Amino acid sequence: MVATGKISSQEKNTMKQRISSMSYSLQAEMNHFHSNRIYDYNRVMQLYLEGQVKFYEEIAAKLRQALGQFTKL
Repeated sequence: MVATGKISSQEKNTMKQRISSMSYSLQAEMNHFHSNRIYDYNRVMQLYLEGQVKFYEEIAAKLRQALGQFTKL
């Protein structure tokens, strides 16, 4: 556009600075959302596994209770 005379060299530099600012802002947003996504995924997995542990501990307790009802040989 500078070569065709549609914009000046100063306008080109201004555009370049604005585009760089937009690029850095977009990258920062992407990094922020990526960090949040990782945190959320880890938290969901933690809660899921805690629930699984509790569930299987309850099953193990019921099995121990059932075993206690049998006499030892």
